[in-house]
Amino acid sequence: MGALGALFGAFLTHSAVGPGHTVTTVVGATFIAVVALSLLLRPRGRLRRSAA
Repeated sequence: MGALGALFGAFLTHSAVGPGHTVTTVVGATFIAVVALSLLLRPRGRLRRSAA
């Protein structure tokens, strides 16, 4: 999922900023990959918080 997120992020960022912005494209791809992975690694159950 991380690799697919990075590829999608690279495509999306490259489409938004255009050619010649390699560093920005890599940063955007990394950000999208991290977001995709964080959505997979979230706890499934609700977090229980005490009222006290």
